[in-house]
Amino acid sequence: MRNICALIILLTLPILLFAFIYVSAQEASQEASTGEAVCGDGIISGNEQCDGTNLDGQTCQSLGYYGGTLSCKADCTFNTSGCTTAPPPTPPPPRPGVGIIPRIFPPLEPLFPPKPPLPTGDFNGDGLINFRDLSILLYWFGKTGPEIIPYDLNQDGKINYVDVSILLYRWKE
Repeated sequence: MRNICALIILLTLPILLFAFIYVSAQEASQEASTGEAVCGDGIISGNEQCDGTNLDGQTCQSLGYYGGTLSCKADCTFNTSGCTTAPPPTPPPPRPGVGIIPRIFPPLEPLFPPKPPLPTGDFNGDGLINFRDLSILLYWFGKTGPEIIPYDLNQDGKINYVDVSILLYRWKE
């Protein structure tokens, strides 16, 4: 069965190849003998302005438009619908004194400096709150002073059971 399929394919391929070459040659000889342009072959000939993506070097600007994108229609004439005729209008300049709010007072400074964010409990920066962070907190347990600020979770100035409770509440492994 496989041999028959292979034989059919081998006999069909040359016939299809011959038919393709024959039709292509006929179209080429018709164009050459009649001098007629074949629109859609990518070659500008006869009365064609363009053919497919071949615009013969023309642009919207070379056709007298301001700008835009030139393309080719199916009948091999220019499609100028993407071309623009004039630049967009520029807005008028503002009139002096209109729309300007004078600054009477300088900007206000905050009355109290912002407080630093509260510590999260992730003292070693690994993205988790676990035994390592508890160990760091217990090292500072019972201590006071400015060096404990990063570990004082409730900001009361001392490391105590409240800070341990907060750490355990935020526990993530």
